[in-house]
Amino acid sequence: MKMEGQSEPMGVLSIYDLMRNVKWSDVTFVVGRSSEEEETLRAHKLLLAASSPVFEAMLYGSLAESGPVRVTDLKPRTFLALLEYVYTDESNFQEMEDAFETLYAAKKYLLPQLVTRCNEYISSLLRFSNVCFVLEFAMGIHEERLSEKCLLFIGQNAREVLSHSSFLSIKQSTLAVILDQDDLDVKSELEVLDAVLRWSTEELPQEEAIVETLQQEESHRSDVGEGPPVDLDRRTVPGRRRPEGHPDPRRVPGRSVVPRETELLRGPRQRVW
Repeated sequence: MKMEGQSEPMGVLSIYDLMRNVKWSDVTFVVGRSSEEEETLRAHKLLLAASSPVFEAMLYGSLAESGPVRVTDLKPRTFLALLEYVYTDESNFQEMEDAFETLYAAKKYLLPQLVTRCNEYISSLLRFSNVCFVLEFAMGIHEERLSEKCLLFIGQNAREVLSHSSFLSIKQSTLAVILDQDDLDVKSELEVLDAVLRWSTEELPQEEAIVETLQQEESHRSDVGEGPPVDLDRRTVPGRRRPEGHPDPRRVPGRSVVPRETELLRGPRQRVW
């Protein structure tokens, strides 16, 4: 037991020091979504496995590898933030996009307390200008609690949200979810109808441009005899341009993180994490 006035024994490392020190580290991660941003990070298997069932399966399960573990869907700084949480129970966000990426990582590695912290931080920054984008991100990673907070905010501030220019950039699936809410705070349904009409007017020119491009592609493929014709009835519309300065959830991995990371607890899988 440490008595008052005593100093820490020399040579004793705190958990925080351990994270910053490669001493006794026994696993290497190569992290980056491209070769240009790849970084090598060292860590300690026991601490990771004790914090997350995904890390436990990855490092001590039947699929455990002896070589470096590649993480191809996270930025190095995001994975480092994840390690900092595991080692020190601390989480610090500089901006909403940091919280987006950390939330994705926390769900991937099944760290529920970190998920809660990310949700709380993002929720504290909800504004008329970004709530629709946050909703799209939350829906993309199946984060229901954050989606519910976004929908509650939209319902309570419907007039401001529907009239904001950012509303015109949402996906059709997001629009459908918003319109399905029964508690939109508007004076009349005409306000909602007007917002939908403005959204559809913004959508139409891009739909027409996409159809024209696909028609040209189909014509070219037919001329040179390459492959089957393009099915215009099954075309998809890419995300619309977002106003400058607003967070873009497409910059953060938007796939479902549940199947890939939970299936590894049950059976064989490809060894890329």
